[in-house]
Amino acid sequence: MGNVNERVTVTNEYILQGAGKLYVNDVEAGGYQGGLKQSYTQTESFIASDCQGGGEIDGEITKTGYEFSTELEESTLENVAWAMYGINSSSVSSNASSKTLNLIPPKSMIQLDLKFETMSGLDRTAVRTYHLPKVVKIGSTGQTFKRGEKTVIPVTIKALMGADGSYGTISEDIPAA
Repeated sequence: MGNVNERVTVTNEYILQGAGKLYVNDVEAGGYQGGLKQSYTQTESFIASDCQGGGEIDGEITKTGYEFSTELEESTLENVAWAMYGINSSSVSSNASSKTLNLIPPKSMIQLDLKFETMSGLDRTAVRTYHLPKVVKIGSTGQTFKRGEKTVIPVTIKALMGADGSYGTISEDIPAA
């Protein structure tokens, strides 16, 4: 009989350079700066042999995760609503002279549809699009307001797996020959 040993060791993380555009529920939410950090994690379970020196003889992936983080360039109330509270822009009310966001935290995670557009890895003039149809905002965030400086909103989102077993898609324009 083998032993089961769990470990969380694999993390693939990279940063997509430059700025890009962000869409929340198919509405443009403005740009982001400083790159888009993408992280994929997985947990494995290994079976160790009782013979042959106790080495691991088989394994399986038991859990996966996919997260993105970036800084939103535009500190609009709509961006504050989803970056800080994970809620959509319909939470911002407006009239002829002002917009208002009630600072009421949600009681549960709200799923949103996100698209990030960035430069293609093949051609700097082409577009790469990350479409994550089922995400939630995670972690803490905040803003620092300084005179004469741009205010950005750091945000981290977690992709949730869809019914098809996918977190989403990555598509890329093919450069003309």
